[in-house]
Amino acid sequence: QKAEQLAQLGRAWDVDLFVNGHQPQEMGFSVQAQRQIILASDNSHGYCLGIDLSRTYSVETLTNSLVKLAGIK
Repeated sequence: QKAEQLAQLGRAWDVDLFVNGHQPQEMGFSVQAQRQIILASDNSHGYCLGIDLSRTYSVETLTNSLVKLAGIK
């Protein structure tokens, strides 16, 4: 059901991927239905993600670009 909801919303908004934050994720992030990345920074596993909004990305490219907050100095 979530995959279909994301697909419908993607069609309505003409977007391929969604990146959301501020939802607890035990390991700092999760991928939902290969269309949504959920980030969390509220624990020791927190991540952030820098993106260029003029580019197109795949879920794999974005997840490989995640930066663990504990590693930032």
